[in-house]
Amino acid sequence: MLVVPLAGAEKRLLHPAVPIGFFGTAVTAHVAAWLLAAVFPAEVLAAGGPGPGLAAVHALTLGVLVTTAVGALLQILPVTTQQDAPRTPLAALVLALTAGGGVVLVAGFALYSVPLLIAGAGSAVLGLTGFAALLVRLLVKGRAAGLVDTLPAVALAAVWLAALAVLALLLAHDYRVPLLPDHAAAAVVHLVVAAYGFMGFLVIGFSHVLVPMLAVAEPPKPGAGRPALVLATVSLLAAAGGLLGGFDPLVWVGLAGGLVASGLHVALMVKTVGKRLRRKLGPSFVLVRLSWVLLPASLVAGGLAYAGLVPPALFAVLLLPGWLLTLLLGILQRILPFLASMHTVRTCAKPLSAKTLEWSLPIRVVTLCHPAALGLLTVAAAFDLPLLARLGGAVGAVGACAFVLYAATVGLRARRHRTSVGPKQPRPVRPAAPPPPPFAAPPMEFRT
Repeated sequence: MLVVPLAGAEKRLLHPAVPIGFFGTAVTAHVAAWLLAAVFPAEVLAAGGPGPGLAAVHALTLGVLVTTAVGALLQILPVTTQQDAPRTPLAALVLALTAGGGVVLVAGFALYSVPLLIAGAGSAVLGLTGFAALLVRLLVKGRAAGLVDTLPAVALAAVWLAALAVLALLLAHDYRVPLLPDHAAAAVVHLVVAAYGFMGFLVIGFSHVLVPMLAVAEPPKPGAGRPALVLATVSLLAAAGGLLGGFDPLVWVGLAGGLVASGLHVALMVKTVGKRLRRKLGPSFVLVRLSWVLLPASLVAGGLAYAGLVPPALFAVLLLPGWLLTLLLGILQRILPFLASMHTVRTCAKPLSAKTLEWSLPIRVVTLCHPAALGLLTVAAAFDLPLLARLGGAVGAVGACAFVLYAATVGLRARRHRTSVGPKQPRPVRPAAPPPPPFAAPPMEFRT
């Protein structure tokens, strides 16, 4: 069974305002992304931009996926590697630049405003650069933790993050001054690197920690994820190079390799969960298991879209709200109460269990609405049906609002608990023990 080193972990937590800011931004952007799909269904299904379609895409990618990943990494990595969390002002600055830039970027796309778009991209890249610096520090100091599959994957994710940031700046400025020979190809590479590179490598790495922890199972053997990681790296390099260079055989090699790598990863996770001690995994793993199906499905759809057999929107739907958002919703509904519970250990006179912080009703709504919305949007993308996409966006927004309610409940219950039991009191300082009396030898008797 995986044992996450929780002894003293409450001392390695960020200030509560920081994760609240990251996750609050993410759940709000989640609602906004689905509402944009409901209001502008035709634009969401169409390729190209700027416009409301790309505003919805970036509300999901930068607003939900990247923001959640950054906030979770800054909090979970110090706990799992037993080191101090980043300083609060630095983490808050990363939050302000990334989230603020995301808002401006989405507004720029929605309003067809290139200056706003460039300003938002610049701010977000600055925030992600600061995050990368904090991440490098955590990786260097966490080498002794023994996470032989997680840390290399996170390090590679940081490399892909740098690549997607450079592409983001080039794409944003290319709307004003032509810089790229093929804007469309660079945009596809930007999407692929962001989804399969940055987010995908984080998924590969942290699945070795989070899936066994949440399922109460033995983790995979050290090095078991290395074949998938190496193959995914080579495949992504091949696909990105082929797309940028217009060399089709390299793209197909990358797709085939990616499909094999995804199969290796999913098979390892299924094997891990199959040996779990917790028999009932709850609704969270309904979404997690669905995401394991959607990962290879997105790659197949990508190949079909590249061959011109299906619309590109189908690939984007199966990739973004499909694989990545489905997995995130499944994991996040378990991580939020876990982190809130750890904060009660640090700040409350009496800790509160994660189970007590949960509310099952909103999660049941999410578990119903998200797959339904995804199914509607998938059919709409496959057959270019804007009305069905509008319905999918509305259903997805209902599920997103339910998730906001769930996240707010976790926070409010933790705060109410602190109010009821009071803050944690510092331990009284025990007075120093008096020094022992000097040794006195017993009197000696001399007899004659």
